[in-house]
Amino acid sequence: MKRVLVVTPWSGGFVDVQVGLLRDAGHDVEVMKIAVTRGPRWWVTAWAMLQGFVRGSSGSGNAKPDVVHAYSAWPAGVAGLAIAESLGRPLVVHEHLSPPERLRRLPLAVRVLEDCDRILSPSLRHAQAVSAIASQRHVEVVPNPVTVEWPSMWSSAGSSRVVCLGRLEDQKGFDRIAMASRYAEDLTFYFIGTGSQEKRLRSLVNGNAVFVKPVSHDRAMKWLRSADVVACPSRHESFGIVAAEAAALGKPVVATDVGCHAEVATEVLPQSASPCEWASAIKRATQSSRMPRRTSGSTPGAFVATMERMYDFASADE
Repeated sequence: MKRVLVVTPWSGGFVDVQVGLLRDAGHDVEVMKIAVTRGPRWWVTAWAMLQGFVRGSSGSGNAKPDVVHAYSAWPAGVAGLAIAESLGRPLVVHEHLSPPERLRRLPLAVRVLEDCDRILSPSLRHAQAVSAIASQRHVEVVPNPVTVEWPSMWSSAGSSRVVCLGRLEDQKGFDRIAMASRYAEDLTFYFIGTGSQEKRLRSLVNGNAVFVKPVSHDRAMKWLRSADVVACPSRHESFGIVAAEAAALGKPVVATDVGCHAEVATEVLPQSASPCEWASAIKRATQSSRMPRRTSGSTPGAFVATMERMYDFASADE
């Protein structure tokens, strides 16, 4: 059993899932959610470092973690390095920043990657990019755990359903699907989520699109289960959990070649694909509604076993 201090700027989502799996396996996991302030990068960095020094100076005796586990080198890794150095404990950096090239603009984040004991990444392509930034250090690929539920099937009578699930932000590339909807009027496009791009997406679609507010994970599984095709047009991803979940449910996936998409997608399109090309690929995918279940992610047990091995390696490196 390990005592793990997880340092993260995020709450909810994949971090909570992974923390929950480690706790279920018997590990004592404390989560330190660092406050991220607005402002220039130097100020965000200084604020994260200060939080790390405060936490590091407060830990003593049995309260010390066996390992510090930071989600991303910046800003969590900056705080994590301050804690690890104060307590004399190993630091594992679980890099999820996408695209990772943004780290080049953050010299202290690069230093964190070069000074930590282990670097983890959720996909091979992402790991290769991180390694190039961190002076060719080895980066261990630890795919995110993919767990899917099998809810009762919603009726999908009528036109074929194309489901787009996620934050309606530029990174996710849903504008490509909104424009493609004009070339596929016989399909119905569902955009499930919210974000800064929602107004623009509404202006791009034809009358064959439906916008749905964010839903729970259980209802998200129902949407994926009811889909004829799941579209994942992201401009960049470190992993791509929606594509992995859809593939694990046996759904056709049309996606860009980022993160894990190439490992699970029915059709992979380049970033330069036109709206007409997206529409054609989606139409072809509707003819493949019965797909074998595939996954590029870890099973929960495999994820925990890999993390335990990484913690042991980090401790041995001290």
